[in-house]
Amino acid sequence: MYDDVAPDTIRVYDQSIRLQPKNGASSPLIPQYRYGDASIPLLDRSEPLKNECSEFVAAIRTGRPVTSDGWDGLRVVRILEAASRSMCKGGAMERVIEAAALPHVEAVPAPTLTQEPTL
Repeated sequence: MYDDVAPDTIRVYDQSIRLQPKNGASSPLIPQYRYGDASIPLLDRSEPLKNECSEFVAAIRTGRPVTSDGWDGLRVVRILEAASRSMCKGGAMERVIEAAALPHVEAVPAPTLTQEPTL
């Protein structure tokens, strides 16, 4: 369970339901509930957007490639589009359009910073 305003953002509950026939294969299914512990994983509490911006600025300063670039973002969008199409079709399998299948654009050299950015 995720709650972005709670002090403990994520809680993992160890619970399940199992459907068992009562007296045999033709009888109605009876739910069996299993309750377990809840755990709260230790997470980095830093601001994700600030981290991403800091990573981007560091990549520009050093001239190294960014950890996740626009192509990675495009791949995520393609996966989300396929998931959305699948949901509209009742869960049918959908092909993810690969970024490699799209027209390729040559990389442009990264600009250098002339003054210190503020985040």
